[in-house]
Amino acid sequence: MLFRSTSTGNFELTHPLACTLEALEATPETERDRFLLPVDSLLSHLPAVTVDQTEAQRLLQGQKLGLKRAAITGFARVYGPQLRFLGLVQIEPSGRTVPQRLLAQTCESP
Repeated sequence: MLFRSTSTGNFELTHPLACTLEALEATPETERDRFLLPVDSLLSHLPAVTVDQTEAQRLLQGQKLGLKRAAITGFARVYGPQLRFLGLVQIEPSGRTVPQRLLAQTCESP
């Protein structure tokens, strides 16, 4: 008996960018990036919150925020200015927002 996975999480073989390993290997290395999805696509099932530059800097320094405006509790994707993906936070019922996993940022503003 042979088992074949056709999906994992939110990803399915029917996705337009899905390809076989053989097809990926046959693609010139310089063109392989077209098969990559944005890193936040892994968290697309979670709600999203956007923070301003000051809040983004605080989160990236590991500080907690009090986001009273967020009507969300639990895990959420967090975006900074220009909708730049920052990472994953957990929002408590009180609005306290705790950074969980954040992406390393360049020296530029988030």
